[in-house]
Amino acid sequence: MKHLFNRETAGKSLILSEVCVIAALPYLYYMYFIGMRKIILKTFLPEHLPYLMMFDVWYIFIATFLCGLCGFGWSKTYGLAGFGSFSDIKHNWLKLLIIGVLIAVVSCLFFDRSFRAMAPYYYPKNPVCALFMPLNSAIFIETIRFGMVSLVQRLIKNSHFANFSIAFFFAIAGLKSFSFVGVNFDWTFVALTCFILTIVLNVVYGYIFIKKGVVCAIFVHFVAELKFLILAFV
Repeated sequence: MKHLFNRETAGKSLILSEVCVIAALPYLYYMYFIGMRKIILKTFLPEHLPYLMMFDVWYIFIATFLCGLCGFGWSKTYGLAGFGSFSDIKHNWLKLLIIGVLIAVVSCLFFDRSFRAMAPYYYPKNPVCALFMPLNSAIFIETIRFGMVSLVQRLIKNSHFANFSIAFFFAIAGLKSFSFVGVNFDWTFVALTCFILTIVLNVVYGYIFIKKGVVCAIFVHFVAELKFLILAFV
């Protein structure tokens, strides 16, 4: 536990959680006050929206801080690549770029084309908002993966099990988010495709983290999620 509770680990985790919050603010503003406003107002009053957004800000801060503690404290100790560095992207940028583009293409073909028809308000038309969505998604999700995979790896000491179990967790969370965007969940083709595709893609992201570190995983995830920027013009 000494790796978890020390000043260096806490300092790095604090910085990472602050970055996650800053990256999330434009996305949260879009979701609460533009994209998802009509859906949210079916349940809450307009004056509640700032408080709901602040709740999410604190949730992101606390969740990423705790995951940062687990990641920085345990990932390298238990055989994972750890946080990594920007030099890892420099040395592997072409391979990582190709993987990100392939993920974006597969996601658009097998999921976004159908889901966009069901929840068009989830896909921003403003290019600035569309740019911040992949930034928030990449940094937040990979930070959560950083901590959760490291935690499971510490407990089980099997990176494959850790990766697949967290990929399954993200798939379940993805299905739960259907209701947030105003789509009633059912085992339709879109839902089943979302579930399977989320598991597969998160396994890929997970192995990138395990082998190359969080920085490379964030880069690939960001490239893949740039599909939102392209779809904003389509």
